[in-house]
Amino acid sequence: ADPFNNKVSVVENYVGYEIHNMGNIKAGKDLGVWKICYCAGFDADDGAGTGGTVSACADTAPEDFPQEIGHLIVIDVVSLRDQASSKDITVYPTLRFGLVVQCGHNGVNDRQPESIQGGCSTTTSPRYKLIKASAESDKAYYDPDAGCRFMSQVNTYTDGAKVFGGHLGPDNCVAPSTCHDLPETTVLGKAPTFLDVQLDASYENGVMVAGDYDVCYCDDDCLNSMYWFKAGTLEVETVKVRFTDDYKSGSFAENQAIVNTGQFLAILGLGSQTSPVQGSWSGDTADTKTREMKFLRDDDGNMDKASCLSTPQPNVISGHRLVTGNTDYTQPETILEADDPLRPRGQLYGKVCDTQDPPNCAPNIRISVPGWYAVCYCDSNCNEVSNWAVYGRQLVAGPLARQSWSRYTGVTFSIDVEGFDLKIENRALILSTSQQLQDCGNFLSTERVDGPARSAVLHTSATSDSKPDAIVWSYMG
Repeated sequence: ADPFNNKVSVVENYVGYEIHNMGNIKAGKDLGVWKICYCAGFDADDGAGTGGTVSACADTAPEDFPQEIGHLIVIDVVSLRDQASSKDITVYPTLRFGLVVQCGHNGVNDRQPESIQGGCSTTTSPRYKLIKASAESDKAYYDPDAGCRFMSQVNTYTDGAKVFGGHLGPDNCVAPSTCHDLPETTVLGKAPTFLDVQLDASYENGVMVAGDYDVCYCDDDCLNSMYWFKAGTLEVETVKVRFTDDYKSGSFAENQAIVNTGQFLAILGLGSQTSPVQGSWSGDTADTKTREMKFLRDDDGNMDKASCLSTPQPNVISGHRLVTGNTDYTQPETILEADDPLRPRGQLYGKVCDTQDPPNCAPNIRISVPGWYAVCYCDSNCNEVSNWAVYGRQLVAGPLARQSWSRYTGVTFSIDVEGFDLKIENRALILSTSQQLQDCGNFLSTERVDGPARSAVLHTSATSDSKPDAIVWSYMG
């Protein structure tokens, strides 16, 4: 079957070029290499097969196209965990992945027909660069205004309350057409593969958002900008950080974090409508200085990757500790799908289990001071600042510790309690003076105090937070 909607090209001229439009590729014809045969505007049988009517370059007359002038190669870009034979994954911030340019072939050797050798260079000449997605990149490669010709590789930059994540590694482009990262393999020209590619996180108002990128490619003579073109797109998806007490169902349902209450912390990739939830997360290895996570107090939302590297975790966290140095923390359990163990889904922290078979496991992370905490994560090479990112922020609810009140005996009284995310359903329990702070949650109320009743109603509440009631448009801006 014909691979394209147009069996014969529709031709137009553009700034000295003869443009042949074959139309869209048909469904099921995603990759391939096709010969291009050319008709110089003549009818080979001079109309004998069409009742004397000369019909040049007819789509029913292959003899009108006697000259093979080259090959048409359908190119796509995929993100894989490793080489071309590995499985596809979703790209998440700072995680290393394999960028594979499929040159008419997916690079897997048993793909039929094996006679297709691919359409890209078999040497180390191919180059790539990642740029911010733009309309200029969608222009044809021969257009002097095509984005891949002149746009530089994207670096992380800040624009007001927005941070757009850039290319982190490996070291690559020093100018729009001067890029140095070599492909680890080209699979005989079928699939030039660049390993350990990293992209940074993007944020709006401190909240992680997805980032869209265009993948520019050059096969040879790459110092000449006219040989660069758009080969595909990449989207860096967001990750989800959540406290949970569910580690069995696979959903890791989110829990409200409560002060001094045991929790698991799950860092999960959620994928997108067109990509899997799995990512190129590091797994269990002999190298303990990977998959590092730390909590940092962040009431003002100011923590960034530099803070993640240099700031130590406060001593109000238990169940997740610094082991050695300043970045080597308690190792997690890598989250794997039972039917797909080669593609991790994320990391789970705070899980401790006994030695029974099957083991009984419990959440072990406790935070003794309420408030906002940034969750920092680094997947590998965690002594380098570029590999850290703030993956999320979590609010730990509860009252502030060491508050004190003086009241008269025998008189009904009220107390004002300060804290974070206090709700009308909250209740107070008063212990004997012979007990310690760590006895909270383990003993009943002392008999020397009446109240507060379990059915008591919150008397008053107030907050220092600002809460907008509405946002409306104004022509004044």
